[in-house]
Amino acid sequence: MYRKLLLTTVVALAVTASIPSLQAAEDDSVSTTKTDILLKDGTWKDVEAVIAKHPGKIVIVDIWSTSCLPCMKEFPELVKLQKKYPRDLVCISFNIDYVGIKSKPPEYYRAKVEKFLQKREAEFPNFLCSVDSIEIFDQLDLNSIPAVLVFGRDGRLGKRFDDTLLKPGKQEAFTYQHDINPFVAALRKK
Repeated sequence: MYRKLLLTTVVALAVTASIPSLQAAEDDSVSTTKTDILLKDGTWKDVEAVIAKHPGKIVIVDIWSTSCLPCMKEFPELVKLQKKYPRDLVCISFNIDYVGIKSKPPEYYRAKVEKFLQKREAEFPNFLCSVDSIEIFDQLDLNSIPAVLVFGRDGRLGKRFDDTLLKPGKQEAFTYQHDINPFVAALRKK
């Protein structure tokens, strides 16, 4: 009986070792491959400069934070869009974890943000906001995140996806699947 229990334990350990981590199992968007992620410090002006460098392409800017669960839930959809349409789209992530606390400067958040981006294979321009996120909320007239701004091929803002789209009785103002992806598909046809 001891031998059978030992064999069962060894088999169970072998099977367990071959299964991805519990987090990866729960989140199918988590990658186990190593990718090159570049995370630059920046402001909204830096994001605008990247937008301006891509005339003729649709640019999607996802404004997010690691403290925002809806942001992190939707983020893999941004990655999927970039991978699906690499010639037509430029995706940009703009992380606004920094909230102006002197003891927690932007660099304080870097490792956590990089880890998140690495797991999602976010191989596009990624910015770690270097100014207090309140400045970004004020500058962009945002009330909350997640927020996604989609710019047309002409470089002009095509549509804002933010909490102003929230309908009574709904928990989410938008999703990539139901709102952003169809809008981008329509822009691609133009």
